[in-house]
Amino acid sequence: MNVAIILADAGATMTVYSGNKVISTKTGVKGLNAWSATGLKTGAVKVEVVVGGVTLKASGGKAVTADAAVCNYNYQVVALK
Repeated sequence: MNVAIILADAGATMTVYSGNKVISTKTGVKGLNAWSATGLKTGAVKVEVVVGGVTLKASGGKAVTADAAVCNYNYQVVALK
């Protein structure tokens, strides 16, 4: 899965979860942070950004399933809250 997060300042911890398991963690730089996270698990996909003691979270609208008849390659933009 591809991840892109734009940060105003460096130093945030960005974590990607799939099926409630951490699949990627990065320390952010100012500007665009983009990478591929591998190891998708069945279940919800979530992103967590911790910056300055504040935790912001976002989750996708579709969960990863083991028996999906269709694979969705479209990007999805979610807001951190």
